[in-house]
Amino acid sequence: MNAKSTQPYAILVISTHGALRTKRPKKTVGGSTEFKTFTLPVDMYKIDATKPGMSYFPPTDTFNVDIKKMIIDLVSIYKDNEPYNKLKEILPRKLKMMDKSYDVDDGDYEYRGTEHQPGNKIYNKMYSFNSDEVQISTDFSIELFVSDEYNNIDYENITEEVFDLSNIRHTKIPRNYEILLSKLLYKVDYKIVNAAVNRLVEQGRLHTDANGEFTKSSNDLIDSMIDYNYILIDLTCSDIRDAENREHDDRTARLLKRRVVNNQ
Repeated sequence: MNAKSTQPYAILVISTHGALRTKRPKKTVGGSTEFKTFTLPVDMYKIDATKPGMSYFPPTDTFNVDIKKMIIDLVSIYKDNEPYNKLKEILPRKLKMMDKSYDVDDGDYEYRGTEHQPGNKIYNKMYSFNSDEVQISTDFSIELFVSDEYNNIDYENITEEVFDLSNIRHTKIPRNYEILLSKLLYKVDYKIVNAAVNRLVEQGRLHTDANGEFTKSSNDLIDSMIDYNYILIDLTCSDIRDAENREHDDRTARLLKRRVVNNQ
């Protein structure tokens, strides 16, 4: 019998366009340009393919497919040995090795892992794509891996769900789609928590009192099942753009890049 999990976790793999957006400038004399940030609501280990201000080009058209297989294989190996901590330790190195193994000249990407705690302020990156660019479902995707209580992993491509779409590739009029990291995390966390609670209900493991409220033991069980840690694998560019997605002038771009690199 499989050992029960001590820490549920989810892995997000994002393969779209990406940009660090700045806020609209304040109408004050000498007002500085500020990045969009938000307060992180969850524990998250973030793996960035690129440095801030840099572009990213996947080494092959099947890179995210290969990553999916790699993640599933790693989970099967470490599922009974603190998989969340093992994956945090292994994934940055594995991703860099996979990238280099393709022998391409697009650059030496970092795949740098950084630990973030709830309450930390982080850059609110914008993820986007145009429906006209999507030829196959893996061209631009947001993929979700979620552990269960026995450390098995479920996989789902949630691109269309995240953007409230259906059949992206057959959109008659090309459209741009965007989502901020803060909104993406909210949607994903809501999806995971809702699924976990529904699963407990279906299993008959939640009980109510005379007032129809969940009992303390049921609430404790829910809390233990929905407190997910996250690993975010960001396979996108980290271009620096203004609130309207335009490039800054060279001087401002250099200053902003220096600032964001010093505050990663």
